[in-house]
Amino acid sequence: MYLGSSAAVSKLQVLQRILHYGSRFNGPAAVRVFLHSNSDGKRVSIGDVSRAIREPANPELVPHGYLSHNLSQWELRHLRWLMQKDNMGQDVFLIGGPGPLRRRIALAYLELTRQETEYVTLTRDTTEADLKQRREIRDATSYYHDQAGVVCVLQVCHQLLP
Repeated sequence: MYLGSSAAVSKLQVLQRILHYGSRFNGPAAVRVFLHSNSDGKRVSIGDVSRAIREPANPELVPHGYLSHNLSQWELRHLRWLMQKDNMGQDVFLIGGPGPLRRRIALAYLELTRQETEYVTLTRDTTEADLKQRREIRDATSYYHDQAGVVCVLQVCHQLLP
C-alpha cells in the first residue's frame, strides 16, 4: 500500500492511537458502582470517578425509581461521564433520539447521587412568565410564586429541560 506522503502516515498513526486507547472506554472492561462510607461521609464511585453524597435539603425533590440494580455497561459509562462533568461543575446537554432515554439517564444519576431536581416542560405555549414567577391571588391579596427555574437558581439544584 502506497501512502504518498508523511502527512498521510502521520494521520494513520493518530487514528491507530485513537482506536487503541479509545477501547479502554468503549471496550469490554467492566465499570462498577460502589457506595462506601468513611469519616468524611458517604461517597459513590463509578469506575475511577467518585463523588461525595450529601443529604438533600428537600428529599422530596430527589428522583426515585429511575436507578435499577441491573445497569448495563452502556448506562454505567454514561453515568460515569455525567459524574465527571458534575465534579468539574460543567453543564450537560444530552443529545439523542426521541424518547425518554435521556431523561431516565439524567434522573438515574440524580437519584444515585441524591441530588434535588426541578423538571420544566417546554411547549410552544410556554411563556417567559411561566419560567419565572406566577402571580396568584389568595384572600384578595396578590403575591408571586417562584417557578421551577427561579427555585433552581436560588437553591442551586439541577434542572431538566426536555
